[in-house]
Amino acid sequence: MKTKVLIVFLLFFLVSCTTNSLDEVSSSGSFSSFMMYNLSSNGTLNIMSEDIITRAMVNADNEESDQDNFDIYIDYPEDTSERIKNLTQYVSSAVDIVSLYRHTAATFYNAPLNTESYKITVSKSKARSSLVPALREAKKYLMDQGMTLEEIDAMVTEADGDEIDLISTAIVLVSQEKVNNEQTAQLHKGFFDSLLSLFVTKAYASNNDNMEPTKKTNNDPIDERVIPRKLFETALDCGLRAVGLDIFYGLKFSNAKKWRISVIKRVFKSVSARVLGPVGTAIAAVTFGGCMYDNWGKYTCEYSIPVPLSVYENEFKKVIMEDKDTLDS
Repeated sequence: MKTKVLIVFLLFFLVSCTTNSLDEVSSSGSFSSFMMYNLSSNGTLNIMSEDIITRAMVNADNEESDQDNFDIYIDYPEDTSERIKNLTQYVSSAVDIVSLYRHTAATFYNAPLNTESYKITVSKSKARSSLVPALREAKKYLMDQGMTLEEIDAMVTEADGDEIDLISTAIVLVSQEKVNNEQTAQLHKGFFDSLLSLFVTKAYASNNDNMEPTKKTNNDPIDERVIPRKLFETALDCGLRAVGLDIFYGLKFSNAKKWRISVIKRVFKSVSARVLGPVGTAIAAVTFGGCMYDNWGKYTCEYSIPVPLSVYENEFKKVIMEDKDTLDS
């Protein structure tokens, strides 16, 4: 009897491996898989400006010297060591920016907090170029939903948006599709669904405990010269939930295979209003791909996605190991 049960389980597992989980048989699965593998190719491309300066050059007008340059000012937590802060100089890709955030829980601003602020200078054109493959995949996903290229172009024009916002639109829709699929599974939960749950977990669940922005108290001084908007809080969320919450709230639950075009347009309009730009979108793409891998890859037959360690990652690991050796000695 035990042998028969084991054979049934193995057959079920082999079928799961063949389909690479239920996610793989849908258009959302194709998009998700691409975004995971995109981490090791386009996500690691150098998107820094040629004239990188790691310390803020504060001047009276704080004007950009080049329209293509996009300055990101980094506010590290007080307990961050100077050695870790100095690793800013090694950041070169969207993957590095996301790693820096996860390692330190730093906050990003578009203006310096003080003369000691660290910053990186990203090339918007390089960031946009790195998104070309993801944009192509996002269009394919929307076409699988029933849209034509002409309708996609018209949607961008009508919303006065940017074509790269199609990437964030696809991320929001795919993330919500995961939620809908989970709700459907709960409604029809059975023996095999229980087995499948061993290999599946929430698509956009974050492992980062520092996602909530730091709240100021009444005693904190406020510098009116600093632009208060924190950068990338939305982009650093696995499924861009902040964009989609108001859209999907109250929407009648449906397990339909495709999104209605009216819903897609509402999502795109909301996404484009956030103006993530090429830099924010590159970060959102990396964050989504990383979260998909962290929370799905280890539960399917894809055991690893090779992401080459960057100079930043290597230097970070070196500092951590040296600090550990110092404490142990």
